[in-house]
Amino acid sequence: MISVFLTANDNTPGALPANIDAERAILGAIMFESERADDLLNKVKPTFFLLDSHRKIAQVMVELRREGKVIDLITLPDALKKNGWVESVGGAAYIYSLTDGLPWQPVVDEYINIVQEKSMLRGAIDVGQRLMNRAVDTGETASNVILSAQEELLEIEGNFTKKNTNAESQLATLDRILEERKGVTGRYIPAGIHWINKDVGGLVKGELTFYVARPKVGKSAALRRDLVVNCRIGNFCHYMTGEMTEDQVRKYLLSQASGVPFRCINHPETLNQHQVEAITKATHEIVDWPLRIDEIHSFTAEEIVSLARVVHRQNNTQLFGLDYIQKVNWTKMKTDSRWNAISETSALLLNLAQKCNMAVVAISALTEGHDSDLNEAPNENCMRGSGDLKFDANTMYIFHRGVDAATKEKERKGVLITALSRNEHAGVRPISMNQDLVFFE
Repeated sequence: MISVFLTANDNTPGALPANIDAERAILGAIMFESERADDLLNKVKPTFFLLDSHRKIAQVMVELRREGKVIDLITLPDALKKNGWVESVGGAAYIYSLTDGLPWQPVVDEYINIVQEKSMLRGAIDVGQRLMNRAVDTGETASNVILSAQEELLEIEGNFTKKNTNAESQLATLDRILEERKGVTGRYIPAGIHWINKDVGGLVKGELTFYVARPKVGKSAALRRDLVVNCRIGNFCHYMTGEMTEDQVRKYLLSQASGVPFRCINHPETLNQHQVEAITKATHEIVDWPLRIDEIHSFTAEEIVSLARVVHRQNNTQLFGLDYIQKVNWTKMKTDSRWNAISETSALLLNLAQKCNMAVVAISALTEGHDSDLNEAPNENCMRGSGDLKFDANTMYIFHRGVDAATKEKERKGVLITALSRNEHAGVRPISMNQDLVFFE
């Protein structure tokens, strides 16, 4: 957790945003309204206060309630004295004065909102100061500095997000179970491959799915198909590619949306008039898709996740795709091996899925293998260069297509292997690559 709260000496609070009277009123209300002490302390943390003396008083209040003790004009000074803080907070007289002129309950709640708001502003100032210092230091890229600052600002806001009570959380869980029982749920989004939808319900928000395969099998094509089906129903999709340029990705999407073979789009001189009209019409469709594509050829895992969180905050991302995990720049990460970097990246992606409650699909390459075994379906031995993905993934699919002996090209027909599944579903399903539009049918 980053430190985002500024404090001040009681005698020189300076120009930092604060409302000292509101801080006093809150502390007094916690003592005066003992039946509401836990509720008030849940809403305002010691770090929300500007004055160091108020922070100390609030911290001792938290400790008293943790021990099951009442907070009043006797127990509080005694506890502060045991900590050696009673004089530094202004003495017993100051503690007694906190209950003078207390407002009614609704006003206390408003004062809590004021103190929270001021604390957030101080946090923003702190981030801004560190942003300036980092910007002066030319050792970091501008994008890294900006993304880091955006991430910290989002975290500040998250510190003030109301935490549901146990009862609220449990009732929400029951509601989700009953909704899923009726088949009405927002937990699933569709996958581009119908077997995934049929077998496990689709891609799951809050979970990490891996598509793994040997080179040129079509794992990236599967992820691009996920983008198409979700964009067409209005789900915001964020796609990061470290293998292709954005223009190349958009050509593949244009092929699927228009029905014009990719090879023709990739070689415009072969397009006939009917195909030109088709891709023009499809382009007007795609421009309205809720989609963002970013090239990440030099991004670290932290930079990828930071950008994904910022984009999610702005657009409520439903599907995030990373193509592919081995392309993450691990040389700038604090690790001594590519294996560890991939493992760390998969852990960050799982956390991203959970924190943002969106479906995260990442591509991972398998080792090529020898010519003699290219027609054999991959297994765990082929994942030696893929880190510990299976420990972070909720679901893992292995794509396999053999090699035609005559042409030495990948065969059109293949299989989809469910290697890991949240509901213990396992199996092998037939799939077929549409060679013209480059997606699995």
